[in-house]
Amino acid sequence: MTQIGNLTNRVTFFEFKQTGREASSKEYIPVKTVYCDDYSPTVKDYTVLGSSADKKAVTLKIRNQYKGFQPENYHFFELDNGYFKGEKFNIRSVSPDEKNPSYLKVIGEGIGG
Repeated sequence: MTQIGNLTNRVTFFEFKQTGREASSKEYIPVKTVYCDDYSPTVKDYTVLGSSADKKAVTLKIRNQYKGFQPENYHFFELDNGYFKGEKFNIRSVSPDEKNPSYLKVIGEGIGG
């Protein structure tokens, strides 16, 4: 079970927003930075992704803030350190952790791969 001490990495969630009148004037806007536990997706997670294991993917556990920030499928995220530092991921699934609803499980697939 994830304990609060295991949330050792930081993740930043972004939205893709229009910043001007031009169609090309879109950019990633940071929404929230939180601590997380990141790990390789399980076989069940890959089933949710609907893709094979050759795609870049990562699973996160974050604290469920209930009435606070909740990641949505239109958000993107980027890990602040570790193997996937600097890579952006599309959120493919957000669900309560099966063993502890105080945490959310976020499955991400690498953008462009």
